[in-house]
Amino acid sequence: MTINNFQKCGVELKSEPLALKARSPIEIETGSVLWNMPDRMRVGRRERVEVRIGDASVAEAQLREGLTGRGVPNVDRLEVSSLMRVTLVSDERDFAIKALSSLDQYLRAAQVARWDFDVRPLRAGLRVLRVLVSLRVKVEGKDELVDLPSYEREVHVRVAPLHSTAAFCGKNWQWIAGSVAIPLAVWMAAHTNLGGSIVQHWGILQERPPGETPQPALNNFGGPKKSDTLMPSGIGKSAEDGP
Repeated sequence: MTINNFQKCGVELKSEPLALKARSPIEIETGSVLWNMPDRMRVGRRERVEVRIGDASVAEAQLREGLTGRGVPNVDRLEVSSLMRVTLVSDERDFAIKALSSLDQYLRAAQVARWDFDVRPLRAGLRVLRVLVSLRVKVEGKDELVDLPSYEREVHVRVAPLHSTAAFCGKNWQWIAGSVAIPLAVWMAAHTNLGGSIVQHWGILQERPPGETPQPALNNFGGPKKSDTLMPSGIGKSAEDGP
């Protein structure tokens, strides 16, 4: 099949007569395409989307080899030529899409051409991703290539707002810290020994003159007395010690 009867495949071309005569004949045949966009994603969580294309001699098992994406593979038929282009498109407010391979690739006989994309949802809701496949055709006597649409599929992706909680915490960490840390410290002071020690030590620091370092009393073995360690004067003495 040549480019001159490409319209019979159901592809609408603009500027038909002159454009078709200007192009050198290229061979077009039926091949296979595989893509694996997941139908559910989470905001902020990156997903791998893969597209594979092969000619008529490529089996479906070859297209499935090496897939790493979470989405269920979909296989379909399309028209292919020696040079193909694959793009993944969406509203820029919905997804951040990064191509990990060249958009234009040569399709060799009995070989699989591979396109990989990283897709990160940006907002929750029902969003749309499109996979577009084109034949790349060189205009006779010129260097530029033109795209002849070959395949298009639209996938409705439901995006859950999981990332929203993390984003809120990142932007409001100071408010969260003040709301949680301070009440926690007060509770510890009132209900735990650690809290009592902190409060007691703070009171000693408040009463001590500036620059003065506490000197704990020593017991008979040269170590600090437990009752006098970091305790203010008068605290920890028994009645037998006297005033």
